[in-house]
Amino acid sequence: MSSERDENRLAVRNPALGASGFTLLEVMVALTIVALALFAIMEVQLTARRQWGYAREMSTAALLARAKMAELELILFDDLQPDSGEFEDYPIYSFEVQLNPFMNVERAHEVTVTIQGPNRRFELVAIIADVQSTDPETLGITSQGTSGFPTGVEGAGRGTSQQGNMRP
Repeated sequence: MSSERDENRLAVRNPALGASGFTLLEVMVALTIVALALFAIMEVQLTARRQWGYAREMSTAALLARAKMAELELILFDDLQPDSGEFEDYPIYSFEVQLNPFMNVERAHEVTVTIQGPNRRFELVAIIADVQSTDPETLGITSQGTSGFPTGVEGAGRGTSQQGNMRP
């Protein structure tokens, strides 16, 4: 009988003896591992969201810069002027147009369109030349067209070359 009592006393003092379950230490270790995994997933999500925002801002700025450059290419060469302002549909973006002489070519400008976004700047640089009134050899024009200006508008009396840059 005394052995029965000893077993009952042990069962009352330690009810987990012989029963399946987890200790407090095991639960704490498991929760720590889960918390670290969730933290890592949240960090990846935040980084992806930041990169998405950056890509969206740069894409919008690039499209606005190209649209502004296309407007400038439609203006007569003699009417080109420096300009600045904001976009009506995108009020958080502003633009600035700068004209600089292109090397020693008389009727050619290096045109820089700068788009200022909420956090970054985007620049698009193009060479716009009045090919109708410029000596063709100075511009590198052959009988096929404006070879010196690879993205040029053939037959429109102008040639252009563009290059975009992102700046933080």
